[in-house]
Amino acid sequence: MMQIKVIAASVAIATLTGGLVACAPKPTLETTTEAGSHASTMSQALKESGGDWNKVSPETKKKLVTEYGSEELAQEAITKMAAAQKSK
Repeated sequence: MMQIKVIAASVAIATLTGGLVACAPKPTLETTTEAGSHASTMSQALKESGGDWNKVSPETKKKLVTEYGSEELAQEAITKMAAAQKSK
């Protein structure tokens, strides 16, 4: 009887843990980068493109995608940085 309770408890814990992992939030710009990191590459991208992702050189795009973890986050970063510079 004790073995059944232990097994049932183990199954319950495994199910709950698996459910929590599956519900983890999608990484965002704020959770994948630290303030001030990647500044050199971002500065270069902003200078060459004015904040337009389509004007960023392939080499710089590759660096940004590597640094930010995905093309989507790299595009979001350059858009936000360009907007912040324009609002100054």
